[in-house]
Amino acid sequence: MQRDRGNKRKTIDGSQENCQAPTTVYDYPAAREVLDSNDLLKRTLANEPPNEKGIRGVPKNEWTTPPEIVEASLEVLGVIDIDPCAESKDCPNIPARAHYTIWDNGMSVHWEGRVFLNPPYGNSLARWIAYLRDEYRLGYVREAIVLVPARTDSRWFHYMGSNFIWCGVKGRLRFSEIDGPAPFPSAIFYIGKNRKRFVEIFSRFGPVYDRI
Repeated sequence: MQRDRGNKRKTIDGSQENCQAPTTVYDYPAAREVLDSNDLLKRTLANEPPNEKGIRGVPKNEWTTPPEIVEASLEVLGVIDIDPCAESKDCPNIPARAHYTIWDNGMSVHWEGRVFLNPPYGNSLARWIAYLRDEYRLGYVREAIVLVPARTDSRWFHYMGSNFIWCGVKGRLRFSEIDGPAPFPSAIFYIGKNRKRFVEIFSRFGPVYDRI
């Protein structure tokens, strides 16, 4: 079944606007500039099969944040300053003040303020968590909400669970990339001082755990 890729997204001021999701890598302006100047990269991406989103050249391990998680994150953070793993700048589903896509490399800048992080779920996931840890220790990140697969057998998950409050999502989230529930469980971590608010809002998704 072909899915209608048109959708609505929430803007910074809380209003709704129609937004057409990109279907090829050329729908990303930054990507067009890179590809037009790099013939080898252009040929490589053209030969790649589309991922779950049907977007050529975009890693298969990216999963668009469900709208209910976006809404809940805004209820806790109030405003999102940075989305370092945005799927698009033209049509982002996270209403952040700044978006960094795979073409920008979100780990090349400081994450100042309130961050929403839904990183790629592949081999680079641990590096994103490590970068978040460092930015928080250095005082750049004030608050953060992190949506990740619940990989309880990984070191990065043990680090997050040992240091920050988190919600174990009951059941499986539904991502726009597939019809039906996700093929993996999810966890949502919170970094910051507004822990009581996180418990109040995210307990609707599942039990909330805190370090002893």
